[in-house]
Amino acid sequence: MSNSRKSTLKDVAIKAGVSTGSVSRYINKDPSLSLRMSEGIERAMQDLYYTPNMVAQRLAKGRSNVIQLYVFHEDPAVSTSWVNELVIMQSISMYLRDTEYTLQIAFDSYLDINKSINFLRDHIKGKNIDGVLIFSSWNINHALIEMLEEERFPFALVRTRNPVSPNNEVYFDYKNVYSELVDRLYKKGHRKFAFFGGYRDRQRTADRYEGFSQECHKLGLPLREEWIKYGNYTMESGSEFYREISRLSKKPTAIICGNDIIAAGVIKEANAVGESQLIDVTGFGDLDIAKLLSPPITTVKVPSIQIGKTAIEILLEIIGCNEYIFKSVSLPCEICHPENWDRVQV
Repeated sequence: MSNSRKSTLKDVAIKAGVSTGSVSRYINKDPSLSLRMSEGIERAMQDLYYTPNMVAQRLAKGRSNVIQLYVFHEDPAVSTSWVNELVIMQSISMYLRDTEYTLQIAFDSYLDINKSINFLRDHIKGKNIDGVLIFSSWNINHALIEMLEEERFPFALVRTRNPVSPNNEVYFDYKNVYSELVDRLYKKGHRKFAFFGGYRDRQRTADRYEGFSQECHKLGLPLREEWIKYGNYTMESGSEFYREISRLSKKPTAIICGNDIIAAGVIKEANAVGESQLIDVTGFGDLDIAKLLSPPITTVKVPSIQIGKTAIEILLEIIGCNEYIFKSVSLPCEICHPENWDRVQV
């Protein structure tokens, strides 16, 4: 055989003394082939340095064996957004490592929805991907979901909600855990609650405030407008929020924050004015900084590894069943306090 051209499937068949169909069946792991025939085809492939065209095989089957992870981010992106996100993405990648699928990742601003729709539609039409994970902390535009449903394409929303129907979501149960935070602080004797959130237009902020406000209403607690603050997920935000609160004649005694970094800013400012012993503060994220604060804060741990694993498991399952819709999954969060609160699942 001349080395001037690449060996073909027909060359392998001739050398092994079998039909091209038998070679194709061997490459596709057909268990009905005899051991003798399989060994002969394998020797011929090695002698001819033949490598199957896996891309062509996948296209012939109508599958690419590629999963698209599409990540929406701030514009511009900020470092505090990636504390839990990287763990989630890693868990998805690690799960796929033991499957026939590979992971393809794309990042785009949540503000440019038309670009995102065109990108995914082109990949779907070209059969370049078998399913997509939409990963976002921001509200998903309904037009994107409608396009995926029109294409009947397998998708899962990770850590965000579906604006069209209550399906295809895998998310943290923010509402229940924030409701539980209020209830536990209420049982400690608190009656004046503040909410210091992050970005107001984030889905997670809306879910957390809904859980907070519903529990306050249930317990007959006042929701004072001046005790509800929105900003970003920084220590500076927490400090500024508390400075504003400290100037008021009526002050809250329990402050529920959007993350541990905001809570650290609250503690820093409260210590500066000598009021840290008069308040209880909760954070979110179970970051190391939560364990270093004085006085200590309550925090919330999210199952970051589990949400990635759950999302990709479900996506592969519906791909295998030729489905594109699944019932949403809500994962519980864990409240943890370093000293005087027990750990509970909510």
